[in-house]
Amino acid sequence: MNKEVADRMIEKYIYKIYGFSLTKTMNIDIAEELASNITFEVYKSFLKSAEISNLDGFVWKLACNVYSQFVAKEVNHKCIHQNINEDNDNDVEEFYERIRYEIAFLSKIQREVILLHYFDKLKITEIAERLSLSLGTVKWHLHEARNSLKSNYLDESEIMNKPHKPIFTEMINLGYTGSWGIKMDHYFQRNLSQNIVLSAYHGAKTSVEIAKELRVPVVFIEDEINHLMENGFLTQEPNSKYSTNFCIIKPVNENWERVKEYAKIVCEIYIPLIDIKALTKNKEQIIYTPNQDMNFLLWSIITYACSRKLRTIDERDIWGKYFVKRRDGGDYIAIAKIDEDKTPQKDNEYKNTDSITYLNPDVYPICYWEFHSKFDERKYSRDNENYQIFETFYDFIIGKLSREPKNIYKYKLLFDKGLIVSKGNTEIANVIISKLSLERFEELLPEIPDKLKMIGTELDEIRFEESKSIYAPQMKELGRALNINSLAGSNIRVAILNYLLDIGILKPLKKNQKLSVNTIMFCDKLPDRG
Repeated sequence: MNKEVADRMIEKYIYKIYGFSLTKTMNIDIAEELASNITFEVYKSFLKSAEISNLDGFVWKLACNVYSQFVAKEVNHKCIHQNINEDNDNDVEEFYERIRYEIAFLSKIQREVILLHYFDKLKITEIAERLSLSLGTVKWHLHEARNSLKSNYLDESEIMNKPHKPIFTEMINLGYTGSWGIKMDHYFQRNLSQNIVLSAYHGAKTSVEIAKELRVPVVFIEDEINHLMENGFLTQEPNSKYSTNFCIIKPVNENWERVKEYAKIVCEIYIPLIDIKALTKNKEQIIYTPNQDMNFLLWSIITYACSRKLRTIDERDIWGKYFVKRRDGGDYIAIAKIDEDKTPQKDNEYKNTDSITYLNPDVYPICYWEFHSKFDERKYSRDNENYQIFETFYDFIIGKLSREPKNIYKYKLLFDKGLIVSKGNTEIANVIISKLSLERFEELLPEIPDKLKMIGTELDEIRFEESKSIYAPQMKELGRALNINSLAGSNIRVAILNYLLDIGILKPLKKNQKLSVNTIMFCDKLPDRG
């Protein structure tokens, strides 16, 4: 275009260019210098160009290009990008200086995409429209630019595993983990992943806000956020902020005096309803008890009955609506625990947990329940090891495990687990075994009385009120759902056992019983000796 037209056009854009520069630098002096550089380049381009179809897009591209070059030259100036880095910490400033330096070595189109996306906070669709590019092209350039910055910046693992805050001490899946059995902890092996969701737990935040809080360049945050979103652990709010989509909880001090009070109520109302004789005097034997030790049987029956029958409501009716479908096929509630205080454990506080495990019914018709508490001395086993041990135990029960040298290791596993013990010149099963299925077995146990149901509902409400502060606003409803059936809780059961020991209904366990107490195996056969 001729000089007269160029003069008229540059006058039209000069104030817009200055506004662009001021927004980028947040400093009047630097903005004037940047605006001068941009104006000069735009004016030169006007004079060289014959016709420009999209004048706004043309000026915008030039402004961004000049700006990226300006950043590289002014990399040590601390006033630049104060909107990104308000912290004066030297390490943080060094992060962004290095990133700005590396941006200067990207291709022109990748510089533009990075600046528009991370510094101007434009969405991919907005960038595509502004640069007259397809959505796929913008995504590709953004991906390539990020990878380039990561590889040139430093060892990615150093950033990903840099500790910032307390990390998860335990991760729990409530629901179906999918046919591949991929659990929650698979997605949170990196410290950065844990700290991202921790940052966005009590309030939704943008990727830039999370990056500033964790003191990690936003380029490292973005991909991790996308990965967590794809798998249902983060959700995106309408304002481009991210919110954690699962419970992160810290320990709440248990009121042990209250636990003992409610345990006593259970012992007075429910425990007398359990009729051990009815379970053992059937015409057909349905329960195997080692050495016919009724005290040992009573330990496991009481604990199991309290676990299964003191529930005031079916969790499946409540929890189902909070399940989140995962890309790996899982459908579950995710819970992570943190322990910020690291306070020493009291003498009466233990990690009391129980579980029901099903083996492949086509090969091993086995289901087993275990409750871990201070009363047992069993060794911890990973899930796959437990499966193998109980498979071997079933072979022992049906007489398939011969006493040959080749099976010495298998016998040792059963002894170590406490599933068998020596008796004279032979070995016997050392665990409670039911010939009835789990469901049929439960039908023989007394139902919870209405009076106790009301007491249990009361306890649920008390516990939720005491713990609701640990749940983020978006997790309050789920928090209430997680505090149901408190009367069947593990700590109550431990207190029940303590109380029954104190009043003499239960007798102390023998040494070899401490390995297999509170374990019940359900299968189609009973041992023929013991």
